[in-house]
Amino acid sequence: MSPFQLTRTLAPDAASADLRADVLHGLSRSPKELPPKWFYDARGSELFEEITRLPEYYPTRAEREILVARAPEIAAATGARTLVELGSGSSEKTRFLIDALLPGLDAYVPVDVSESALVGAAETLLADRPDLWVHALVADFTRGSRCRGRRGRAWWPSSGHDRQSAPRRAADLPALGPRDARAGRRAAARHGPGEGRGHARGRL
Repeated sequence: MSPFQLTRTLAPDAASADLRADVLHGLSRSPKELPPKWFYDARGSELFEEITRLPEYYPTRAEREILVARAPEIAAATGARTLVELGSGSSEKTRFLIDALLPGLDAYVPVDVSESALVGAAETLLADRPDLWVHALVADFTRGSRCRGRRGRAWWPSSGHDRQSAPRRAADLPALGPRDARAGRRAAARHGPGEGRGHARGRL
């Protein structure tokens, strides 16, 4: 069974404080706006996945077709040992890239504001990929912290997140390297799979 960790990087009251700040800032502007991240509670994530399956919503299908055709080339060109995905949601499209990067991929780091989406996606991925190491981050990727290590970053425009802030902040996200993956596997062997949920372990 592959190890899985889930780290909550936001303070317990961060969502409420950020929502108040975004509402005050966004609704005071002209035109008024709110960041798309506020769509993504558990139900909002489910609704978005349903939207991506509508015939009218072509971006997700187009991205999937590109990844199916080009994932091996992307993997060969990047040589990524850690894959960080911004606004990962169900990770449905990214699994093509994960499969192309294995067995050389040390860690997959999905980043999303929806904990339920992260847990569900990890369970699906790990069911078919026993050698994959997943460290999920419940985080707002428009905030950042310094990152280290050889990594690839994935951000799909059809994710519905802020088009301007995602590319700018991608370089600031934490990434795990080979030593982190090995440490996680040792911890999983000692404590059992899934032990890391809700705890911050590894180098962030």
